[in-house]
Amino acid sequence: MKKGLLGLLAVALTVVGCQNYDDQFDSLNDEILKLSTKVNDLSAIQTTVQALSTKLDELANSSASAAELALVMAEVAGLQDAIDALNYGTEEVDNLEAEVDEIKAALNELLQQAAVIQQDIVITSAAQLEYVESLMALDPDAEGGNAYVEGETREYIVSGNVTVDAEFVEDATMGTRLNNVMSRIASVIAPDGGTGVTLDS
Repeated sequence: MKKGLLGLLAVALTVVGCQNYDDQFDSLNDEILKLSTKVNDLSAIQTTVQALSTKLDELANSSASAAELALVMAEVAGLQDAIDALNYGTEEVDNLEAEVDEIKAALNELLQQAAVIQQDIVITSAAQLEYVESLMALDPDAEGGNAYVEGETREYIVSGNVTVDAEFVEDATMGTRLNNVMSRIASVIAPDGGTGVTLDS
């Protein structure tokens, strides 16, 4: 009888031992999967950082358009979101943060040289239209509507919301002025991530 009980106890210990090994292997596999995900995330972000750095170097050596700069601004914002989503702190993440800060600094230099309106644009009256024309160096008294002052840029990035209600337009000349203003807006980067544009006619 004692031998029978001892045999059952040995079998039970073997089963428990196997179960512990299974749990350990499952836990190890989970850790390996998490580590692999971290490596893949970091690798993807590093690739994006390198691509953005190269793009900024190219833009710095050329005449970057407002549309190109707006695209880079959106990519930098997406890159920052991706880094913020990494909920683990490592030296690699810190290094990525530092590289992104360098990219932002380089981008800011380009934006200072470009035409960026860093405020909301609201055009619901003739006075507001004239104010926006002044922001864009447009001459409202030019023949056929507004025209650029010589040597000024022809595209603008609006870092803010754009709201336009054309009910105030009374004649074709004012309509042309409004159309000229709107055609100069290459991109709108809304602070809330939406379209940032509200148009009423």
